[in-house]
Amino acid sequence: MTDFEIVMVSRGHGRGHAVPDMAIARELAKSAPDIPIRFVSYAAGAEAYRACGFPVTDLEVEDNPPFLDMVVKLTRLFGEMNPWPRLIIAHEEFPVLPAAEIFEIPCVFITDFFTDPGHLLMQALKYASEVVFTGEPGVFTEPPYLNGRIHYIGRAVRDFEYSLSDRVRARTELGIPADAVVALFQPGAWVESRVPIAELLIDAWNLLPGSPKRLIWLTGRDHDVLSSKFGDRPDLMLLQADWKIDRLMAASDVLITKANRLTVYEAAAIGLPSISISNLANWPDDVAVARVPSNIALTASDTPEILRDAIERSIGSKPVPAIAVSGGVRSAASRIAHHIRNLQNVAS
Repeated sequence: MTDFEIVMVSRGHGRGHAVPDMAIARELAKSAPDIPIRFVSYAAGAEAYRACGFPVTDLEVEDNPPFLDMVVKLTRLFGEMNPWPRLIIAHEEFPVLPAAEIFEIPCVFITDFFTDPGHLLMQALKYASEVVFTGEPGVFTEPPYLNGRIHYIGRAVRDFEYSLSDRVRARTELGIPADAVVALFQPGAWVESRVPIAELLIDAWNLLPGSPKRLIWLTGRDHDVLSSKFGDRPDLMLLQADWKIDRLMAASDVLITKANRLTVYEAAAIGLPSISISNLANWPDDVAVARVPSNIALTASDTPEILRDAIERSIGSKPVPAIAVSGGVRSAASRIAHHIRNLQNVAS
């Protein structure tokens, strides 16, 4: 069926939607190799697609665009497609749902949280053909109007090229001494102006004994500011971007994040202990990371001594078994393939 096209819309706030979506698309291609997928995103999401070699329609909006503005923009986008897509996949991009409904295009929605059923975003879920929930049941209360349309598939984390058994190789490639104490700070999408963590992290790192030691810091949009303040320190590796995240994790003894749940999930998947530092900016993150046994949940109001102690406990902890979570990627692709088959059967 040559006119059968899928559109996959990934939320652009951070890379935590585009990265698993690319993994889902790769898996889907195994069962539906002849079905083209058009990727749509914006901000960091679009950047992630481009960096990984995927063509993407960039909506060219800020990383947290207003809901109604996005409904208008997406409605225009879908209406200009010829032919219209037969199926739309939306990963936590809620405005997709009413836009798809206007053209009566089925929409599968991917998420790992629910909030107040009366909230505008949750109300948009009424238009979902199915909700693929990349997590476990019982963490969030289900909106009653989604009864029978939610499929829980577990965490969806991409497969890795590096594991903790590759630590020596990863450190050699990164130029890090084999005997160094190494921490990876992967803040996610939250810039310092919105979720300030830098001073707490540096103060705790200064208190951490031992030499040699390396703090790998993914600085993102804060790179210029952080480089001007800390760029002359030999114990810091300030990287604006590095898409071999699994290599950075394999090289590290502990991962630190601004309570980004995908980052914590990825660390758990590789068997790396993690520390999440919350500024109460995103409560679904806080709820999710608190349930990961290999993670220590802290807040930005904690002292440098508390963070230092958490780093030492993580480094000194027994190795945690890697959690097999890539099955969520395969299950998500399976659910999408199910909808493709149904639509093809109807058309034939």
